Amino acid sequence: MNAARKNRSIVLNALCSLVDARLCGLAMTYPTHEVPMKIRELARHWEQNAKGRLTKTPYSIHLDVESAARLAALKEMYPKHHAEELLGELIGAALEELETSFPYIRGTKVIATDEEGDPMYEDVGPTPRFLALSRRYLDELNQKDTAAEGAPAPLGTRQGGL
Repeated sequence: MNAARKNRSIVLNALCSLVDARLCGLAMTYPTHEVPMKIRELARHWEQNAKGRLTKTPYSIHLDVESAARLAALKEMYPKHHAEELLGELIGAALEELETSFPYIRGTKVIATDEEGDPMYEDVGPTPRFLALSRRYLDELNQKDTAAEGAPAPLGTRQGGL
């Protein structure tokens, strides 16, 4: 198994373990609510059939057998949702948890002072880079979506009736 496939399998196993019978209380932010949501609250969210804004970029992944079985169980438990929706929200929750798990690594530059006048140092760990890259790709995806909305229909397709 190549390294990328092995890493993908590890990530998917971690995602599916989040939805284990214990449904641990890991925090996430759901785009339509903009308030913290716990993994265990995801089930209630799915039951309410809420949907967030989706990218136009599709992603295709292969699941290991155990993850596929867990996904099938979730799909049966929440039949109003497609497997892709469930996976998307699970990945969103896992990415939010990953972001909060990055360690703070104190730099040498003082960027502010707290209420007591103590210096606050920049974070030179992975969090600032991850956030900057996330913002960059979010801007790129938003630009692509905006451009696609204003673009003419591809040849051979019709817009409108008949």
